[in-house]
Amino acid sequence: MAPIPVSGILFLIQSGYPADLVLRICVNSINDLENAYGGSGNPRAGSLKFLELMTAMRESQATGGTGFRTKEAKDKQAVVMFIHPSADQAAVPSHKIRELLGLNTSEREFSVIYGSFPESDTEIAILTRSILQVMIDFASYIDVPAADIAEGRVYSPQRTPEQERMFPPLINIHHGSSRPDDAYVAIQYRNQWFWIDDHDHQLKQILTFLMLMFSLTEGAPSQAAPVVTVPAR
Repeated sequence: MAPIPVSGILFLIQSGYPADLVLRICVNSINDLENAYGGSGNPRAGSLKFLELMTAMRESQATGGTGFRTKEAKDKQAVVMFIHPSADQAAVPSHKIRELLGLNTSEREFSVIYGSFPESDTEIAILTRSILQVMIDFASYIDVPAADIAEGRVYSPQRTPEQERMFPPLINIHHGSSRPDDAYVAIQYRNQWFWIDDHDHQLKQILTFLMLMFSLTEGAPSQAAPVVTVPAR
């Protein structure tokens, strides 16, 4: 149930993992910009601005416009995001990141904290997911029999075509009445077979990434409890 450490996911981005993939899987919100979530308890459609932020972060990652590092602060290590002076290709995504997150245009370094809302325009608040939340969101994309949905046996979120366009499925798990011939992995449940196509390289990579997420939460230092904040804007 513990959230994935903020420092862990940021350093995954710093080490080269695609920023949009990391944020899409591991984050609920950044500075009040909401990611899509398919859990039955609190489903969220996700905001266009979060999609734009993921795109800008990926572009900035490719051009070296932003980065993350640790910094000593009050006898402990804090994570900061730094933005290089705008130039050439890095200028546009860096400017977009500042605009979307409401960051101070004259600063180059920004504190990164765990939480829902920033306290100032030099702070970035990231609300990360727990592994359980990640698994629930993944499960919301499983292709399940229509009869099971109609009988109330399983929850299936209703997504509009626009939502599916902005936040396409993270996984593609098929179902059928007979065992597939060429599956990466298959399991039978209640007379139905569920499987992953052996040609789905993207999903295989995502499952490998998910195993890495499990390792990030093992023995991770506890994060400070979030402070209840009432946004003024």
